[in-house]
Amino acid sequence: MDSSIVPIWFNTDYIQDALRSYLRDGAIKVVSYKASPASARGDNYVCILSRISVEYKSNSSKDIQSGSYILKATLNSESSCKVKAAFDSYGTYDHEIEMYHTQFPKIRDVLNKIGYCKDLVPKTVKIDHEHQSIFLEDLSAMGYKMANVRAGLDEIHAKVILKKLAEWHAASAVANAGRPGTFRNCDRGIFNKHSKAFDSYFNLNFEACARVVSSWEGYEAYGGKMIKLLPHFTEYGVRVMEPKDHHFNVLTHGDFWCNNAMFKYNESNQPVDVILFDLQFSIWASPTIDLHYFFHTSLMDDLRFNNTEEFVYYYYQNLRETLQVLKFSGKIPTLHQIWVQYVETAFYCIYSAVIAQPSMINEETEDASLNCLMKNDERSRRLRNAMFNNARIRRNLQRWLPVFDRRGLLDLQA
Repeated sequence: MDSSIVPIWFNTDYIQDALRSYLRDGAIKVVSYKASPASARGDNYVCILSRISVEYKSNSSKDIQSGSYILKATLNSESSCKVKAAFDSYGTYDHEIEMYHTQFPKIRDVLNKIGYCKDLVPKTVKIDHEHQSIFLEDLSAMGYKMANVRAGLDEIHAKVILKKLAEWHAASAVANAGRPGTFRNCDRGIFNKHSKAFDSYFNLNFEACARVVSSWEGYEAYGGKMIKLLPHFTEYGVRVMEPKDHHFNVLTHGDFWCNNAMFKYNESNQPVDVILFDLQFSIWASPTIDLHYFFHTSLMDDLRFNNTEEFVYYYYQNLRETLQVLKFSGKIPTLHQIWVQYVETAFYCIYSAVIAQPSMINEETEDASLNCLMKNDERSRRLRNAMFNNARIRRNLQRWLPVFDRRGLLDLQA
């Protein structure tokens, strides 16, 4: 089996043992399995993500049964060694395993007490600390589909996912109120004080964007401000991600964009449910960092510009309602307090719009890799130029940079 599709330790015996435990059937015998990439080139920079189709026998049925699963395992190729080292320094692999194994069950327990039966994240077949891997139910086999990140989410999709996020956030706040400090070790977000491993990624991409913006007629001043901001970029990012005593804090998703979610649709092709995944950057912080990231990476452009107030209000209504139903023992924040937090964490808009979204909707897949974007060679510069010359990114930046400037987000902070 190709080691770029599944690791060398993943085999029939491994699958069989996992299914016997998960399905609570010691008689299961795997007849065959097939593995294929579960993401396209350029869609996943971080890990091996494989779809595993399994046929197996069991005493519970005379017929051969089948199942589809997802294996998420760490990168192991030499070409990805720089990325692997960076994510190791963040502790993301172990953190995501801990999220599925220990932390998220606490959130599920809170919701189960009120009879909440929907899944927030995929069910895990096997969590493997030794191999830093997670074997999951395949959401696509359950009828869930991924939305089109390049098109952006419409209002219906946005509200379905914001409702689910609000329920997640509320349940985490209740879990922490019952046992303060439950999520205190969840502190390694995309920006964090523990590691500077991705500083080159942040800085090289921000600098490339500033250079391109400076070349646009009428936008030279914005490019100049971005250049002055560059030495402070990661410092300001860290400030945003740290929980504040005066904030209402929750366990955030931390990487909340549409490719980390799959939707289920009804007969009219309208989304009726969503399940979230990729929990490697989940941190205890203001819920507004998830909102900033989502709005500036995943919405249709006009919705992003015109409807964010409506979406914040919709999110807040669901957050408050869920906290009330869960009998939250703390003080439920007011809508005004959430807006104050939204303003105080607004620098995260800059990262989301200037660095995250361009790499997400990049159409130049030949050179696309996080490993490439962390370097400063000719191939890397070619990829960054393609990203920032993308017509949609140019339109968005030309629309949003004046807004960011009027909000003081391009100025140096005290």
